[in-house]
Amino acid sequence: MFLIGTLIKTEIELVWCAIICGFKISVVTWVLNAIRTFLKHGRMLRNIEDFIFASLVGVYIFVVLYEYNDGIIRAFILFFIVLMCYILNITIYRVLKIIVKKARIPIEKVVIKLSGRNPVNGKKEEKRLK
Repeated sequence: MFLIGTLIKTEIELVWCAIICGFKISVVTWVLNAIRTFLKHGRMLRNIEDFIFASLVGVYIFVVLYEYNDGIIRAFILFFIVLMCYILNITIYRVLKIIVKKARIPIEKVVIKLSGRNPVNGKKEEKRLK
């Protein structure tokens, strides 16, 4: 009886570990998307960023599985990681996306004011003396 209770406790810890892992991956994704919202990238740079991000996430998930589960890959752990990312994406991320998009306009105005660049053509404007 003691062995079954220990196994169930271990499985519950694995589920919580997977949920926390999914949360961490979602937060990093949000930060990356926020950076992309404020700093526009070319397609090639975005593809390189996505490749590096996907590779690092794969390594992170493998390390978490190997560390907490002695290298045994169980489908329910991957399921809970993906489920947590999906739930956060359809709930919190949509609200954050609206906030970031609304905050982008005032931040762009400040950047334009500080840099002195014309937003239409991107050229630096000379300050004219009156």
